[in-house]
Amino acid sequence: MSSQRRRRPRVSFEPINRERVLSRLLAATRHRVTVIAAPAGFGKSTAIGQFVEGRDSILAFVKLRKGGADVRGFLETLIRALEEQGSGSTARRTESLSTVDVQPGLDALIDTALVKLARASGIVVIDDLHLAREDNVIDLIVDLVERTPASVHWLLATRSISDLPLATWLAQGISDLPIDDQDLRFTQAEVRDVADSWQLSLDSEAVPTLAAFADGWPAAISLMLAAMVGSGKSRESFVAARDLFYGYLAQQVFDPLDEADRRFLLDTSLLSEVSVDVLGRAGYDDAASTLIRLQRQTALIKHVSDRTYRYQEVFGEFLRFKLELAGLNAYRAALRKTAEIFESGDLLADALTMYAKAQDFDNVERILVGRGRALIDRGFVEEIRKLLFSERFESSDGKLELLGLRAEVLEKLGRFDASNAVFESLVRRSSGDQRAEFAQKFAVSLINQYRHVEACRVLSSIRPLSITDSRLRCRVGATLAAAQSASGKHKLAMQSIANSLNLACHLNDPSLEASVLNSVAFVAIRGGNLERAQEYGTRSVAVALESGLHDLAARAYSTLVSVSSEAGDHGAARENCLAMLKCAELAGDRAVERVALMGLCDLAAEAGDERGLDQLESRLDRFEGRADPRWQEALLPAKAMQLAWHGKYRDASELLSDSAYSHANLEQQLLRRTEIALYSAAAGQWDSAKLKLEEIESLESSLDAGRRFSSRLVKASLLVAITCVLVGQPRQAVERLRALERRRLLKTTGLYVLWRVAMIFAASSTGTADDEFETALADLRSTGMGGFALLMKSLVKTRRGVLHKFSALTPTEMRILRTLTKGRTTKSIARELDRSPGTIDTHVKSIVRKLGCEGRIEAAQIAREHGLV
Repeated sequence: MSSQRRRRPRVSFEPINRERVLSRLLAATRHRVTVIAAPAGFGKSTAIGQFVEGRDSILAFVKLRKGGADVRGFLETLIRALEEQGSGSTARRTESLSTVDVQPGLDALIDTALVKLARASGIVVIDDLHLAREDNVIDLIVDLVERTPASVHWLLATRSISDLPLATWLAQGISDLPIDDQDLRFTQAEVRDVADSWQLSLDSEAVPTLAAFADGWPAAISLMLAAMVGSGKSRESFVAARDLFYGYLAQQVFDPLDEADRRFLLDTSLLSEVSVDVLGRAGYDDAASTLIRLQRQTALIKHVSDRTYRYQEVFGEFLRFKLELAGLNAYRAALRKTAEIFESGDLLADALTMYAKAQDFDNVERILVGRGRALIDRGFVEEIRKLLFSERFESSDGKLELLGLRAEVLEKLGRFDASNAVFESLVRRSSGDQRAEFAQKFAVSLINQYRHVEACRVLSSIRPLSITDSRLRCRVGATLAAAQSASGKHKLAMQSIANSLNLACHLNDPSLEASVLNSVAFVAIRGGNLERAQEYGTRSVAVALESGLHDLAARAYSTLVSVSSEAGDHGAARENCLAMLKCAELAGDRAVERVALMGLCDLAAEAGDERGLDQLESRLDRFEGRADPRWQEALLPAKAMQLAWHGKYRDASELLSDSAYSHANLEQQLLRRTEIALYSAAAGQWDSAKLKLEEIESLESSLDAGRRFSSRLVKASLLVAITCVLVGQPRQAVERLRALERRRLLKTTGLYVLWRVAMIFAASSTGTADDEFETALADLRSTGMGGFALLMKSLVKTRRGVLHKFSALTPTEMRILRTLTKGRTTKSIARELDRSPGTIDTHVKSIVRKLGCEGRIEAAQIAREHGLV
C-alpha cells in the first residue's frame, strides 16, 4: 500500500507588526531592567528584533548561541559589541563565542566592560539568556546591572526567570513585571493579521478555533496556517499543523534533553498535577531538583504551589502524543506506571481510573475490594459506580465483596429497593465476620430510611461476642444502639453504646471513632440529654473532617440538626443542615444530600418560608428516584402545611391520607395522624377528624410509659388540642394543654408560644382573632415558627368566615337549625315551635341561602361540624 503526499508551496513568513507588544516593551524599558520570559515559539526574538530596529539607543545586542556561553565568552562578546557601537557602526546581533585561552584575565575583562558601560547611555540587549552554559553568566549579568549607571538599560530575553532576582529588582523599582507568555500570545485579531499576510481567507469560526487550538501560542498558530496554505480541508490542516508543531517542540525542547529527563517527562505526563511528595513516595527521589531544572530549561512547567507543578496544556498533550506513538503496550505500561504513582500517594480514585484505562482489572479489583469502602466515604461514589456497573464487573455475582460495594453505591444513590435486595442476599449467603459486616451496613442503610425496627431485626441475628474483628464488633454495637434508641429501647441502647464507646477508645481508627461518637450523640438525643448529644456530635464532625471523611461528617451534622431542632434553635438547625448538605455533596452521597434538602424543606415550612420551600422542592425534583413513595411521603408534611396556609385543608388532608407510610414507627404514625386530623377538622370533615383522634389516643397509649416526649411529640399534642377546638371539643383541648404545662414539657420558647396560641384559640368563645391572639402570633413568628403562625391565621380566617354566615341567622332560624341537626322533620319542628309547616319551610330556605349550601342536610352538617349549635 502506497500513498502520495501533496507538496505544499513554500511559505515565506513575514512577521506581523505587533503594536501592542511593542508598546508594552517601550513602557517596560523606562525601567533599568526589562525581562521577556516565555517558552520557545512565543516570538521573543521577533519582538526584540522589531523593537530595536532603527533605534540609535542600542548599546549592544548579544544573542547567546545553542552551544551555550561561559563567562569569558560572554564578556568578550559583550565588549566587542560595545566597541562596535562605540565606533559608530549600526548595532547588530553579536553571537557569543566559546571560551578562548587568551589574556587578559576575567577580572580585567569585567573592568573593561564596566569602563565602557560607565560612559554609555542606551540599551543592552541579551537574547536567549537561558542558553548560558554556566550559571556564573547570569550572576555576572546581575552584577553588571547593579554596577552600571542608571543611563544603561538592560533588555533580557529568556525562557525562565527562575535564576534572575526579579523580586529584588521589582522591590527596588528598577524593573517592571516581566513580559511573559500571556503578553505574547496571539489574539484573534493577530491570528487574522497573520492569515491575511499569507493571503489565507478564514471564516468567522476558523479564527477562534485556531487561537484555541494552541492557546494563542504563536509558533503553533503560524505552523497551522502554514499547513493550511494550499489545503481546502481545515480538519486535515489541523492534523498537519499539530504534527508540525509537535515536531517543533521535539526539536526545540524535548530532544535536546538528557535521556533521563525525557523519561521522567513521559513517566509523569499523565498526571494532572506533578507533586514532588507523591513522586518521592513512588521512588523518584530527585523529583524536586529534576522539576526545577526542567522548568528552567523548557519554561513549559508551571509552579502551582510549594511542591506541586503542572505541565503547560499543549506541552502535556505533546508528551502524551509521544507515549501513544510508542504503541499500545508501551502506552498501557505508562498508564500502569501512573497508576502506581497515584497509589503510592494514596490517590486511589485516580489510580483506579488509570488501572482501568490500562485494562489492568486485577489491580482494579484489588483496590475495590480492599479500599472501595474508604473511597465511597471520601465521596468517589460515581467513580466506583462506573467501574462496578461496567461490563467487566457486571457479572461478578460470585464475589460477595464486590456485591457489598454495589449495595452501598445503590444506597448512596437513593435506590433503596435495589440496595435492600442486595443486602438481604448478602446476609443470607455470608457467614462469620463477613455476615456481621454486611448486616451492620444493611442496618445503617435501614436506619437512614427510618426503618429502625427492621434494623434491629437484622442485627438481632448477629452475636457480638462471636465477632473476631474488634473494629467490626464496635461498629455493630454502635449501629445496634442507634436502632434500639430510635425504636424506644433506651436502656438497651445505652448498654450497647457504652460497650462500643469503651472499645473504640482503644482503637486508633478515625472512621470508627467518628461513627461511634455520632451514635453516642444519636442515643443521647433519644434519651433527652441534648448537652451530651451536642458534645459528641461536634466531636464526631471534627474527627470526620480532620480525616477527610465527608460522608461521616454529613451524618454527624444530621445528628446536630436533630439536637438544634429539639432545643428549638431553628437558626442553628438550618446552619447544621446546610453543613450537612455541603459535606454530602463533597462525599457524593446523594441519599444524605437528599435527606439534607428535605430537612431544609421541613425547616422552611416551619418558618413559613414559602419561596424557599418551592426552591428546595424544585431541587429535589432533579434527584434520581424522586418518584420513590418513601421519599415523596417524607416531603408530604411540608407540602400539606403549605396548602393549609392558603386554606386548602381538604387537599392537605387528602394528600396525607393517600400516603402509605407503612414503614413508620409509632411516633411517626402518631405525627402523621395528627396532621390528617387537623386538616380534616379544618376542612369541616368532622367525622373523619374524630376517627383520627381516636386512633391518636390509641397510639399514645401504646407508647412506652417511660418514653421521653420529644419536641415533635409535644408539637403533635398541641396540634391535637387545636383539632379538638375545631371539632367542637374545647374542654378536651384545654385539658390536654394544661396537662402539657403540668408535665413541664414546654421546654423551648417556640413550644411555649405555640401552647399559648392554642390556649387562646381554645378559650375563645367566638373563635375570632383578637389583639392578644395577634400578639401571640407575632411572638410565634419571632421564634422561627412562622409556618405555624400562618397556619393558625388561616384557621382563624376560615373559622371567622363560617361564624359570619351563622351571625346572619335570626334567633328563630338558629333554633330551627339546631332541630335540623337532630334529624327532625318539618312537621315535628312545626309542632314544637307552634308554627305552620309552610312557615318552617320558608325559614329552612332562608337558612340554606345564608349558609350558601345545597339543602337542609348540608346545613345541618355544617352546623354540626363547626360546633356552633
